[in-house]
Amino acid sequence: MNVPLLVELDSFLKANNLILDSTDFDYITSINWKTTLTLKCLKCGTNFTITTKQLLRPHPERDGLICPTCNTELLF
Repeated sequence: MNVPLLVELDSFLKANNLILDSTDFDYITSINWKTTLTLKCLKCGTNFTITTKQLLRPHPERDGLICPTCNTELLF
């Protein structure tokens, strides 16, 4: 179990109004940089998937919000 990664993930999700869409303890404790996460946006209720690395260490060209629905609405 990667405790620093889980702590960073937890604080990042809270700061961005997201929750991990799983309550399976074994799944949560096995999260690593390559894990595909299913997240739920607390603003719009959209579920989407993203890897831990893409979420916490995004490509420099990524801008805007993480939720695809909220990000699209922000553009228009």
